[in-house]
Amino acid sequence: VNIGTTGSLSNNSGTFLIDANTNLTFRGGVQTFDNADGSVEYMRIDSNGNLGINGNPISYANGQATLFIEDTANPAIGISDTGQSKDYFIVANGSRLGIVYGDGSNTGSFSATTEIASFGNSGLVGLGTDSPSSQLTIKRDSSGTGITQYPAITIDNGNSSGFSQVRFTDDGTENASILVSNSDQSMRFRAGGATERMRIGASEAVFNEDSNDYDFRVESDVQANTLFVEGSSGNVSVGSGTPVPSASNYDSACLHIRQT
Repeated sequence: VNIGTTGSLSNNSGTFLIDANTNLTFRGGVQTFDNADGSVEYMRIDSNGNLGINGNPISYANGQATLFIEDTANPAIGISDTGQSKDYFIVANGSRLGIVYGDGSNTGSFSATTEIASFGNSGLVGLGTDSPSSQLTIKRDSSGTGITQYPAITIDNGNSSGFSQVRFTDDGTENASILVSNSDQSMRFRAGGATERMRIGASEAVFNEDSNDYDFRVESDVQANTLFVEGSSGNVSVGSGTPVPSASNYDSACLHIRQT
């Protein structure tokens, strides 16, 4: 059908042409696009504006318009540059939504595919894998030593006096965290809330930098208190958990150093 500028219709060997100066309007409750004999429906637009491909369109939540794609295998949305040298797909199946890269090498088919990210229906997320085993799984099979070669997470704070942080919380309340300072390039470990317990810097390692009442203990294979520093007094014991010797805790194998 050829629609001219005057709105007239004429046969044009089975093609449907729209003149550049003509608006195309569909009216009615449902619009469908079928194969030649109408036996297979390829696309449907319902009365609410929802679009379905290979299936009846559905509305999401409060009736927002949606694009719905259905297939018996793995329905996908593809994004490609000219010549299919680099193609990206959003692929769905029964258990996950995946983002996949396919190298077409300027041909009509893929020579290789790479799983970029996978989002499971149970909330598990995978980077480089379509079968994550935890809340976040990062996978890359490589023997390379460069930062772009092995699985890695990069946290970048571009402020020279800023910090980067990984926090561990219980319903929003901080239990522990790891901070890295850009100014002195130190790594700081906090536990029991926001209290710093240990700091590893470029030139020294410090335990209890904030001078809290916090004990320090080193355990060996045969001794629970190989080295013990009492936070409240600053006294040191080697081989005993009580820094100040007395008749009740005296042990000839212990060395007690008392701060004066």
